[in-house]
Amino acid sequence: MKLRYIVFAIMLASGSVAMFTDYGKGLTEKVLRQILLYQVEKTAGNLRETLPQRLENATLVDVQTVGTVFEQKIVLDVTRQQIDLAHFKAESKKQLLSICRNEQMLPFLKKGIAYKYIYLSHDGFGLHLSLIHI
Repeated sequence: MKLRYIVFAIMLASGSVAMFTDYGKGLTEKVLRQILLYQVEKTAGNLRETLPQRLENATLVDVQTVGTVFEQKIVLDVTRQQIDLAHFKAESKKQLLSICRNEQMLPFLKKGIAYKYIYLSHDGFGLHLSLIHI
């Protein structure tokens, strides 16, 4: 029992996905869930400190966690009149597939974390909502 708490403390201090996947085998589901939620919130908090963050043709303006959902709000550099919505949705699907294959995000997806992307036009129009979960 004492070893579990030591491993838990090390994992909390490190925030390491590798430690989560390597040492998580002997821990109870409840403890694993707490570690996972802590890591997700810590990641969101760290990212939030860097906002707004410039991306290619967009700006990441907000990051939140709601339970097991990691939510990102992205404002594109175009107005709703300037965007080809069908093309944008098709490109978003390609990007989401690459996210699902990302080695850093995959352990979280497999453990029940969902990624939610909210895209807005520069004039505030909601363009697309994507939710990734396994």
